[in-house]
Amino acid sequence: MALLAVGASEAHARVVDEMRVGVVQHNIRTDHGDLADPKEDGPNVELEFLFKSFQPLKLIGAPRPYVMASANTQGNTSFAAVGLAWRWEFADGWALEPTIGYAIHNGEKDIPLGLTPAQQPERPHLPSPSRGGAGG
Repeated sequence: MALLAVGASEAHARVVDEMRVGVVQHNIRTDHGDLADPKEDGPNVELEFLFKSFQPLKLIGAPRPYVMASANTQGNTSFAAVGLAWRWEFADGWALEPTIGYAIHNGEKDIPLGLTPAQQPERPHLPSPSRGGAGG
């Protein structure tokens, strides 16, 4: 039985390229440096597995497939995702990692498209086509 577990572990090590574990917090600061009024409380605990790329993916730059889960510790929005991740190391200890994928979540689904003026954050007024452009 122990030999079987070692064999499975070795096979697992050949498929999984990287495992990431992390904790993230919602709404720590606003863009003005003030404490944010969080819509959701509690940190999320995250677990992600990145797998080794395989031959057919070399046609699109050899991205690594990934699967990840993020669980909110206060029962708020949690999610799971799958996708592809490319990694380009551009300096010692620095890399760019764009991804594309699909996620499912248990958060709000019926969020209205428009916000009332009171709900809109303070932003500089920019010209808009509906207002006739600059100065309109």
